[in-house]
Amino acid sequence: MSFQEGDQVCLKSGGPVMTVEQEAEFAGATRVSCVWFEHNGKKQSVVREKFFPGTLETYQEIDLDTD
Repeated sequence: MSFQEGDQVCLKSGGPVMTVEQEAEFAGATRVSCVWFEHNGKKQSVVREKFFPGTLETYQEIDLDTD
């Protein structure tokens, strides 16, 4: 699966919703660079990490509106 800048993704195993910064070759393998926020009490920090594409899936927001 290929991801584009700005896509919202999450790990297949769970975790926070992340935003894709880029998909590129890093150290000889395709990796997806993602960014997300971590909340620690009243403080919020930006986290960046690279993941293999096969570990990610496109985030699908669940619509809980039953109208």
